[in-house]
Amino acid sequence: MLVYMKFFAFSLLFFCSQILYAQCNSKLPYARNASWSPDGSKIVYVSNISGNNEIYIMNADGTKSKKITNTEHPNYYPFFSPNGKQIVFMSYRSPNTVIYVMDIDGSNLQQLTPDNAINGDPFFTPDGAKIVFFSERDENQDIYIMNADGSKEQRLTDHTASENSPIVSPDGKKIVFVSTRDGNAEIYTMDLDGKNQKRITDDPRSDRVPRWSPDSKKIIWYSREPSNVAGSGTLSWNGAELYEIDLETQNRKQLTHNYALEQAPSYSPNGKIILFTSCRTGSRQIFTMDLDGNNVKQLTFSINEKEAVKDLVESTYASLFYNNGTPELFKKGFHPNFHMYSHFKNESSLWSYDQFVEYFKTNQKKIEPKSWEFKEIDVTGNMAMVKLEVFSKEKKVYTDYITLFKLAEGWRIFSKTYTVH
Repeated sequence: MLVYMKFFAFSLLFFCSQILYAQCNSKLPYARNASWSPDGSKIVYVSNISGNNEIYIMNADGTKSKKITNTEHPNYYPFFSPNGKQIVFMSYRSPNTVIYVMDIDGSNLQQLTPDNAINGDPFFTPDGAKIVFFSERDENQDIYIMNADGSKEQRLTDHTASENSPIVSPDGKKIVFVSTRDGNAEIYTMDLDGKNQKRITDDPRSDRVPRWSPDSKKIIWYSREPSNVAGSGTLSWNGAELYEIDLETQNRKQLTHNYALEQAPSYSPNGKIILFTSCRTGSRQIFTMDLDGNNVKQLTFSINEKEAVKDLVESTYASLFYNNGTPELFKKGFHPNFHMYSHFKNESSLWSYDQFVEYFKTNQKKIEPKSWEFKEIDVTGNMAMVKLEVFSKEKKVYTDYITLFKLAEGWRIFSKTYTVH
């Protein structure tokens, strides 16, 4: 029953939210530039939720996010070093963007490139000995490589076009990058010394931010076609989607079909999950999904939606129902179409909101005060699922599963299922 409810609720959310998916509200806080730690346990990313583009690290499931920079200058494109101990990134801490490296706690900051030209998109080679990046020091935006300490810079491309987003393959043999040398942003590869440059895509659209698969056999990227500004603070995009190509077979596959601004995809180190950013929920945020595009999970939010869900469940349900609260306060958290499902002693029952409230009023004096613990809060777009364990004198007596939707007036509880221990 719970699995069916979750599937139905998510399907309803997906259907009702399509009209929002094509828009990205730039007035809302965003999260972007996400990349994996070498072991896949952490994600480093950029967010302006604190007012400035700062670098954060969180667990791979989106929990325990921690800000590791605190500056007045925007920071972009952080990547872990191969040993997971450092982060390389670009920052506007001078008139131009400069490349820095720091420890994963934000300490030991070192400037690697001079501030007399724009430098950006840094990425370590697999052995950690070198860093590839782009620079505009000779007026053109070209790809360079340097030692990890910033010494011995070497130019790899020399073209009047714009060339950026260099990423070294996991086997250390190739660099994938973006170039406009053929009149449009396309994806290219070349050897680590700049030789054997080869175009991979040939699209009328703009192909950007390529990433290698862990076995160096595939490349994933996003392709987009910008349209006109739809309104103040809102950008509209025509099908900016994620794509994958097998370099050996040349088979190309579209991974998303949301007509949203899907960006910056990257494979997890084990090759089983794709990390990406999307505007499918209104603001640019970080998501993960399986290789086939299923099992989408939102990791970051424009506000702390998990805390908002927790506060509502606690104030309008748990603290009332399990601590003899005022029945009228249920209305602040429950939707009128709320239903409760239960299965106990081989009997199933379905209660409406009115029946639920009437039961509470009738049995309020018989209900012993209880404590509770939030075991899981899963927020996906405008839907949330909460797992709540309830205790009586330190003994677990119930497990509640609560479904919520976010409406114009805020989060509301739509259903509850529970089991008795």
